[in-house]
Amino acid sequence: MRTKQELELLREQAVTLRRQGKSLRQIKQILGPMSNVTLHDALRGVPPPDWTLRPNAKDEQRAKARELRAQGMDYEEIATALGVAKSSVSLWVRDLPRPARLSYAECRKRSAEGAQRYWAAERGVRAAQRAADRAAASALTSDAAVASIARSKAGRKRS
Repeated sequence: MRTKQELELLREQAVTLRRQGKSLRQIKQILGPMSNVTLHDALRGVPPPDWTLRPNAKDEQRAKARELRAQGMDYEEIATALGVAKSSVSLWVRDLPRPARLSYAECRKRSAEGAQRYWAAERGVRAAQRAADRAAASALTSDAAVASIARSKAGRKRS
């Protein structure tokens, strides 16, 4: 157990090293063995050097999400627009006020736009599937017709 005077001296040395730009690991190597709690207590209130801070990977996306939320978009729309998880959007914009509820007309308009986008993509897929089904059915019926004609010719020869 360290005395109060030793802890004060340790704090002075740790703060001096921290202000010189040393990391926690470097300070522990210089000052000798100590627990993480002791070092953190000694450095309480002293900001870490800039080089030890890592930038947030998605700062630009966070700013864009906040801008979109201010425009009235909901979480799902923002997540889709930015290509991120809805939970990320929630963390980034949860402190912003909720946008006003949509009017009935605006809600219907958005619903109709969504249905139009869906069917614009789905029509081509369904048309291709129908064409493939028709081709397969046509091949089956022509094969069946050939087989039926062959059977009928075989039946006539026997008679």
